[in-house]
Amino acid sequence: MVYEIKKAIGLKQYDLAIKMIEGGLASSAEDIAKIESLRLEIMIRKGEIEEASRYVENLKNKYPESIAIFANQQARILNLKNKYPESIAI
Repeated sequence: MVYEIKKAIGLKQYDLAIKMIEGGLASSAEDIAKIESLRLEIMIRKGEIEEASRYVENLKNKYPESIAIFANQQARILNLKNKYPESIAI
């Protein structure tokens, strides 16, 4: 499932990727944190930086054991918001 989602993202088929993510969250035993990180990737690529920023904070609170998975994307979001010192601190 993760491979297919990554492929759709690579082809800029974001709506298809979101549908697969939502279907995967409801019907798959795959690691939810990895799938949620793909949702973040879509937000970043679509330029939804503020939404992605809020979403990553929610994910870190919801899945504290998976914080390392979200750290890279959080740093990328901060870079896109021109907050370089904060991104380096992550």
